Amino acid sequence: MKSDSSSIRRPTSEQGLGRDDKPAATTLDVPQIDSGLLLGAAGRVVIEHHGQRYELRETRYGKLILTK
Repeated sequence: MKSDSSSIRRPTSEQGLGRDDKPAATTLDVPQIDSGLLLGAAGRVVIEHHGQRYELRETRYGKLILTK
């Protein structure tokens, strides 16, 4: 599957400081992808993680479910 970097968004604004004045985790560290692009027309995708296969799918109610 070809990666399309235009479908991944990286927000540009930083969040404030977290507890104990340590920098909070920012959204800059986490790429975002639209679920429709990830799941495709089938509404599901198989993800391989550490040799295990997981299925991410959208329910009929629009929720996401990850199963092994």
